[in-house]
Amino acid sequence: MPASAGLGAAMRLQGAGHDVVVVEARERLRPLGFNRDDPGRLYRALRALEEAELVRSAWQSSAGGPDRRTYELTLAGEERLLHAVEELQAMHSVLDRFLLRCADAGGLDGPARPADGPS
Repeated sequence: MPASAGLGAAMRLQGAGHDVVVVEARERLRPLGFNRDDPGRLYRALRALEEAELVRSAWQSSAGGPDRRTYELTLAGEERLLHAVEELQAMHSVLDRFLLRCADAGGLDGPARPADGPS
């Protein structure tokens, strides 16, 4: 999965503080294949997305601790995310057809066949 799509899926985070947001981001990204517990990697990716103008950040005051930086997708970021989702859906379709053919040939266990026959 492209990093921009994975990060985009985790962008709208709400939390009481900086650590909560980082933990939430990592937990939301983990099922998407981002299994590393390296917050620096997340911030480097966010900085790269900001430099590409796909994300914007702002400092938010916090009464209960240090200020925190919040991130949100820009319009260009949302468009890129939607495009990445479309590409992934197309790839999923191709892979699904491939696995069905492999299963028909007796080579691999593919996805379950629909009850109404081959696609």
